[in-house]
Amino acid sequence: MPVANNMGQLENMFRQHLQKAMRVVQAKAEEDMFEETGMFYTVGTPKLYPRTGGLGSSPRTTALSVGGNSVSFEAYLEPPDYSAVNAYLQSLGYQSYFSGMQVLTAAEQHRAHILGKPYFWSRAKKKIERDFYNTMQSFFS
Repeated sequence: MPVANNMGQLENMFRQHLQKAMRVVQAKAEEDMFEETGMFYTVGTPKLYPRTGGLGSSPRTTALSVGGNSVSFEAYLEPPDYSAVNAYLQSLGYQSYFSGMQVLTAAEQHRAHILGKPYFWSRAKKKIERDFYNTMQSFFS
């Protein structure tokens, strides 16, 4: 195990170890998001609209941001492009165009007749939080 001879070396060792830990958290966050958005498709089979799979491919993370003694990244869902108009939905009196963010929000909250397993983002955030704490504990205990 390396030994620090001064505070600068100790801080550098800490930063390197923290970056390794955050890379693990980042990878687990992506897994969590893909797992939960994938599970969305296990509930219901829509008859009014085709499934595009856009939600399942929406998880993203940014590159690690390192500054001073902090390391971070962002985990998010990239709103899919749902620009096609559904004439059948319009004929029934439904809005046939939702933005990607409207679709993500409605799917999460089980609204707007979107069929799927709701609360995928809520579950993913809980898993990411759990993975963060477990990873930090494993790296720094």
